[in-house]
Amino acid sequence: MLGEGSVLFTLFVAHGPLAVEGMVLVSRSLDLDPRRTAVITVRIGHQYSKWLRSHGLRAAPAPAGLLLHETFTKAERKRKILQLDTVVKKLVGARQFELVTFDSVSSLNQLLITHPQCLRYSILEEGVGHHRPASELWSDHLISKESQPLYLESYSNRFFDTGWLGRGTHELYRISERAFRDVGSVSVLDFDILTSLAGKKSLGSLLLLPSPASEAEGFSPEGLFRYFGASQPRAVSVKFHPDVTGAEKRFWNGVLDDSSGKSFSLLPEPFFPEAEIAAGNCDEVVGWPSSSLAYAHEWGVSTVNLDALGYTGAVRQ
Repeated sequence: MLGEGSVLFTLFVAHGPLAVEGMVLVSRSLDLDPRRTAVITVRIGHQYSKWLRSHGLRAAPAPAGLLLHETFTKAERKRKILQLDTVVKKLVGARQFELVTFDSVSSLNQLLITHPQCLRYSILEEGVGHHRPASELWSDHLISKESQPLYLESYSNRFFDTGWLGRGTHELYRISERAFRDVGSVSVLDFDILTSLAGKKSLGSLLLLPSPASEAEGFSPEGLFRYFGASQPRAVSVKFHPDVTGAEKRFWNGVLDDSSGKSFSLLPEPFFPEAEIAAGNCDEVVGWPSSSLAYAHEWGVSTVNLDALGYTGAVRQ
């Protein structure tokens, strides 16, 4: 089991509020020592990093450009590896560690999995991407750590073929019954720990806003106008997607100001949507297709998919 023997350091990768929630679930479920736990953050605001540190955890951002499986020149590979290894050294020193992250395909995770001090790696559910059939998740690209030419001078050998989950995965952790279906042994995390991250205030309707840059994919504000123009929520609390930029927030603020005179409350960060949904603090969850919307539907909370909103009203699930 993860953390067994008390000497193994645990290194998490968190690239959004859901990842932070999952990290807390694993840490508390397994009673990990915060002094032997650290977090590499990716694309999350400083408020979340501050929250992590306030709970006694070391946290540092990953070098830019490593989240996706990208093509690098030899010089770029060397530079990226050295940058990331510097972060690892800052967080764990010379200690051996177990990596707990969301896949084995992104360049960031490949470099961490093949780090000389990484003894093993485990995968933590992080959104609907892990709800796909096992045949779409498993890959033979990393059968065992020992089979890979690790940390060689060519640097290229720490990047390998893509695949969501390598066969060498030590543990799979989930909170949803839909995650990691038919993949064998799965550790189910304590759901009550998730609700402990929630506040004590009722949020009314929880509105989840994506990046306007994705409007070409169907994220049009028109659906928002249609729904809230017809409904009468007692309160609407707004949560921006982690990727929404400052300029995009200003865009959405303008949209909300024009939305039928409704009053919207912007939620401060850090904010953990799944925890609030699980705790029963949301009358409904409104937004375009997302992991949070899918979790709300699975957990029996009323959901409104604005992508499916027609002229006659919203499609409730």
